[in-house]
Amino acid sequence: MFLHQYATPSPRAALTFDFKAEAGCADGQVAATWDFGDGSSAEGAAVSHIYPAPGTYITTLTIRDQGGYGDSDTRTMTLTTPPFVRKIQKLPNLSLSVADENLQPGIKVKINGQEMPNVKRQSSAKLVIKTPPIMNKKSPGRVQLINPDGGQAVLKWP
Repeated sequence: MFLHQYATPSPRAALTFDFKAEAGCADGQVAATWDFGDGSSAEGAAVSHIYPAPGTYITTLTIRDQGGYGDSDTRTMTLTTPPFVRKIQKLPNLSLSVADENLQPGIKVKINGQEMPNVKRQSSAKLVIKTPPIMNKKSPGRVQLINPDGGQAVLKWP
């Protein structure tokens, strides 16, 4: 009988993930093999993997003991494209201008946790956001950009 835990992969950077398996069996030693769903695999209880592109991948963890007995666990991962912000600038009329490379149509913007209703996507590379009156040029803030595919970026200023 196997006991294993397939920890949710944790992202370190865009499309780079750490995978961890915790497994045990009666005789003690087990081997972990990972199939990342993109044609590559790895062995070991803790591994890292860089996916080639955003998309949906089916990852499989297989655990085997020295006798060849084993178990598998499969998960589906959907990887998204986070916005990549090159520049964020406060404008004089209580607005922010965001220059980016991946501002998808329907992008949502939150400032200090509050969703902004007045977001104008001028192109795939520029947003203008009307900010709340409580914000000024000296106030610290946190801007969260959330693409419809789930990819997101968080920025701080000043």
